[in-house]
Amino acid sequence: MDQRQQARIDLAAILRWSARLGLNEGVDNHFSVLVPGTEDRFIINPHRRHWRDMRASDLVEVDGDGNLVVGDEPPEATAFFIHWRIHTQCGHAKAILHAHMPYATALSALEGGRLEPIVQPALKFHNQIAYDDAYNGLALDTAEGDRLAHALADKRIAILANHGVITTGPTVAHAFNDLYYLERAAQAQVLAYSTGRPVQRIPKSVCETTFQQMQADRDDQASRFLAEIKRLLDKKNLITRTDRGGGAQNHQQPVIAANDRDRTMKKKWILIAALIGLVLIGAIAAGPIMSDVETPKYQVLETQGNIEIRRYDPMIIAEVQMRGTRKTAVGNGFRLLADYIFGNNVAKRTGPMTAQAQPRKSLKIAMMAPVQQQRANDIWQISFVMPSTYTMATLPEPANERVALKVQNSRLYAAISFSGLNSDDNIQKHEKVLMAHLQKNNINVTGQPKYAFYNPPWTLPFMRRNEVLVEIIN
Repeated sequence: MDQRQQARIDLAAILRWSARLGLNEGVDNHFSVLVPGTEDRFIINPHRRHWRDMRASDLVEVDGDGNLVVGDEPPEATAFFIHWRIHTQCGHAKAILHAHMPYATALSALEGGRLEPIVQPALKFHNQIAYDDAYNGLALDTAEGDRLAHALADKRIAILANHGVITTGPTVAHAFNDLYYLERAAQAQVLAYSTGRPVQRIPKSVCETTFQQMQADRDDQASRFLAEIKRLLDKKNLITRTDRGGGAQNHQQPVIAANDRDRTMKKKWILIAALIGLVLIGAIAAGPIMSDVETPKYQVLETQGNIEIRRYDPMIIAEVQMRGTRKTAVGNGFRLLADYIFGNNVAKRTGPMTAQAQPRKSLKIAMMAPVQQQRANDIWQISFVMPSTYTMATLPEPANERVALKVQNSRLYAAISFSGLNSDDNIQKHEKVLMAHLQKNNINVTGQPKYAFYNPPWTLPFMRRNEVLVEIIN
């Protein structure tokens, strides 16, 4: 069999397998591979044909001008502009797979969403992902394709904000192997997030070593994975649609038997029901605040409805300063602070210095609630309160110089608590109520209001605890 026909079979096989795994979205998304031996043509799935029973003979060939060279119907315009520009500008991208698969796309929808090194499959992609954080609409011109190609210049994978993913590789097998394990890593991360518990990051040095180990096995794993997929599929019917004929041989090798389809659909619905249940359980468990998460200590001096006058004990905070909108600032600031408490820090020495002192290790610091946000001119100050078991002498030093540790003395605050989303409208509405109450009662304030958010973003809105606080003069 010639290389061109083999490339077609490989591409048809992973299209079918992706449909089985639920990585497709309706009749959209597109996979392509350069025609072997050429640099000016690529094979791609036709316009809005479902992947489930795709055959090699269904695939089309397109040239660099967008002309249909082989096949019945050209791909959609976005497929051409994305794939062709990456094929021509990224030498490593012989195969390109673009999909809106559920879990990786969910990460792309999070503000500043990143694949975290918290499970082994994620280490396959250590320093291999380009993050395109600006969604610009449909890719309907060469400029958008060029922009994506530039992002992939030295990366195998792109996660496109609010959109989906692109994986590339020297072969169809390599690109699909990355697509599969990227989704598995993203799935594990989303499920870990749903528990409301802090995630455990793998140290950077271990990430680098494991990545190199995986690279040594990458070719064998990718090629054997694709070989097994083709073994499980009906390879004869991958070649040409005319194989649906009435011959005995074809009847012995149906594409997907009816009972196989029934089992596949049953498993899919069971999985969907289980995931929905898990998300709901996680949301309820994360409701007000997780019971084992420490919060700042204070005494309530006066209460009127949902407004309290509180005296806070002294505390230590870790703080970063961010520019941008309120939501952007709190999202970016949260990542830097989470990075610090999850181990991007250096523990302080507790013993005597010696000539043979070992390198200082990092420490994992327990997560506290809430995340706090306060405006200072055109800058947002984002902060975590540190556990009360630490002092400035024992807290590990931040490895990132943008994270600052500060002592905050005992202070008096007026606070209003409310549920719902932490949207600008909801915050401003309750801030106005609080300020009106203070003005009515002749209570003087100092400084800007502070916003406090106690729950992870997947908590059901009616179970969330949000607060607006303002420091008051005794």
